[in-house]
Amino acid sequence: MLGVAAATATVGCGHRPTESPTETTRETRTDVPLRLLLVGSDSEAEAVRRGWGALSPVPLDVTVVAADRSRLSGIGQIVSDKLASIDVAIYPLIVMSQLAASEHIVAETDESFDDYETELGKTYPALISGACRFADQYFAVSLGSKVPALLSVEEVDELPTWSDYHDWVQTLDGKAAEPLAEGWAASSFLQRAASTVLDTWLFDRNDVSPLINTEPYINVLSQMLDTARLYQGQRKTSAEIWTALRSGELKGGIGFQPAKARSDWAGQASDPDSADPNSAATDVAKIELDITASDLPSELQSPRVLLDSLSPVASISNACRQTRVSRQFLSWISGGENRDAMLGQMSSMTPSRTSTQATAVNVSGYNRWLADRLRTSLVRPGLQLIDGGKYFDALESQVVRCLDGQAKPAEALSEVANQWQAITAAAGPDRQRAIWRRL
Repeated sequence: MLGVAAATATVGCGHRPTESPTETTRETRTDVPLRLLLVGSDSEAEAVRRGWGALSPVPLDVTVVAADRSRLSGIGQIVSDKLASIDVAIYPLIVMSQLAASEHIVAETDESFDDYETELGKTYPALISGACRFADQYFAVSLGSKVPALLSVEEVDELPTWSDYHDWVQTLDGKAAEPLAEGWAASSFLQRAASTVLDTWLFDRNDVSPLINTEPYINVLSQMLDTARLYQGQRKTSAEIWTALRSGELKGGIGFQPAKARSDWAGQASDPDSADPNSAATDVAKIELDITASDLPSELQSPRVLLDSLSPVASISNACRQTRVSRQFLSWISGGENRDAMLGQMSSMTPSRTSTQATAVNVSGYNRWLADRLRTSLVRPGLQLIDGGKYFDALESQVVRCLDGQAKPAEALSEVANQWQAITAAAGPDRQRAIWRRL
């Protein structure tokens, strides 16, 4: 068990904290609140406040920054500005490398990060590679990541290519979907590209010029557009797809389990045979057992994981004033006591460590699949550059234009490349190149 209750308010975090996560001091200070920045919602902040309060006498002073995946421009600067008066922050992955490169967050030593791993269990390799490290240093602990899976109400044979997926959707008479609603189209496009494009990933590593308008990406968008025409109804978010599968409106598609479907998270599953048959939780559990999750098509010999841009990570601010309390908080939020109770209350949080709970028999089919998927260390970097949100928004707007029939794939991605070049020029090509090479 973590010694959270004995955490002490200690002035000065420094650049590379070395205390053990379980290390305590002689005197506990409860009059100095831990200043937390949370990029999320007020309800998520309250969930964190309750969970932490059950274990520690140190109060939380939470600053909330709203997150909207359809408008990520400026999120990096907002978080950077807030960190000047913050001890510890929970924020989206797309911001991490910008904060690390600008020294707004503190790097952990290998030894101190290993302390977390020894105390709490090993972090999944995909999260280590894609969410915790930048420039060969540990700058964050991962709070998990929701990776899209192939979802179906029936068992599906392996679909090796996206053409196979297209053919499968045809057999479902349009009762399928992938996340293409506002804020989701760019992510779906990048997921397809991550499993299709081999060597030329997003930017040239020598001069950070965009590769998004080259033939491999145009082919990916063309294929996505062809399949999107088969989907019936309005474009959906991942949560809406999951709900439509449960209700029988859809037969298959792409997505992940939403936070509110919490009955099958590790440590929270109930026994359907003994639960109240009239309760919503029982109904969810029974239906979720009928949703299968399997790998998306991949045309690469060694498939790679692309973590969602809004995957939550947590770091210590370079302006923090409480070393031990901050590190105790990171220990708890990334896998400590009572942390699993929040999985259904935090929209993007998932199990992040290879614990016995993550492989328990009562975990949902999606979460068993996710645990297996995150065991690889082969990860594609996302748009984790300075002003990464601007890159993401530019891609989102043009993919939507293509889906709306207002631009052909080559035209849309050419405009993305033009906008990306302008963003790079404004941020500084040398700075962006240095970051991209370190991802």
